[in-house]
Amino acid sequence: MNGQIKFSKDVDRLGELLAQLADLNAQADEFKAKLTKRGDGAYEGELFRATVTSGKKNKLDMKAVRGKLSPQFLSANTSKVPYVMVKVVARNNEQIRKAA
Repeated sequence: MNGQIKFSKDVDRLGELLAQLADLNAQADEFKAKLTKRGDGAYEGELFRATVTSGKKNKLDMKAVRGKLSPQFLSANTSKVPYVMVKVVARNNEQIRKAA
């Protein structure tokens, strides 16, 4: 339990920051949508310049590719790479009462 108490402020601050980022990203998406509606081009502000570019890009259908390749080929060409994931979710009132 001591480890949980020691980092509780860090966890809460991280959650707050991630919530702020989510709000900011939602606002940024709104402005991106406004610019996208105007079409391709460069748009000047007082401090920044935004460029909108549309087009098409190739996208590989990995599900279809995996269906056509042998398990041996996939295994021979697959590698494991290290990663770290941090997931933060808001606690509900019942979880908070149980932890108290």
